[in-house]
Amino acid sequence: MLIVIIYACKNNNDDLISVNHDLTVSSPSENDIWYIDSTYTIEWANNFDENVLIELFKYDSLKLVISESASGDSSFNRTIPETVEPDTSYSIRIKSLFDTDFGESVLFEIKKHKFGTSDNKSRLRFESGTFDSNKPTIVFFG
Repeated sequence: MLIVIIYACKNNNDDLISVNHDLTVSSPSENDIWYIDSTYTIEWANNFDENVLIELFKYDSLKLVISESASGDSSFNRTIPETVEPDTSYSIRIKSLFDTDFGESVLFEIKKHKFGTSDNKSRLRFESGTFDSNKPTIVFFG
C-alpha cells in the first residue's frame, strides 16, 4: 500500500499552497570540537511544531541516527557514542518528518577524550595506555 502525504494549506483565495519548513541548525557551530562519551546539546530554529529526525553525517554519509522522532522544541541532548570514529568532517542534519526539507550544521570535529575517563574497574583510560589507580603514579598534564 502506498500512502502519499501532501503537506499544504490554503491561502486567503482558497488556493492550495505548499508549506516550506525553515530550519536552521545553530549548534554544533563553527570550530566546535565534541568528545566521544560526552553529552552535547543540538540546537536549531524552525517554523513548525512537528517532530524531527536528527542524524549525524560524515561528509555526505549517514553515520548515526541520533533521534528518529525528536520533539520539535529546538534542542536535543545526545552523548557521542564510542562507535563514532574521530574526524573533522561531521555535521548534524535535522529534517521535518513530513517533507524533504532539512537544516544542516557547519562541519565540526569529533575527538577522543584528551584525558582518560574512569570506568567501573578503578582504572583510567588514556589514548597512550592505562594505569592502575591503586598504585602510586605521577601524571603530568600540560
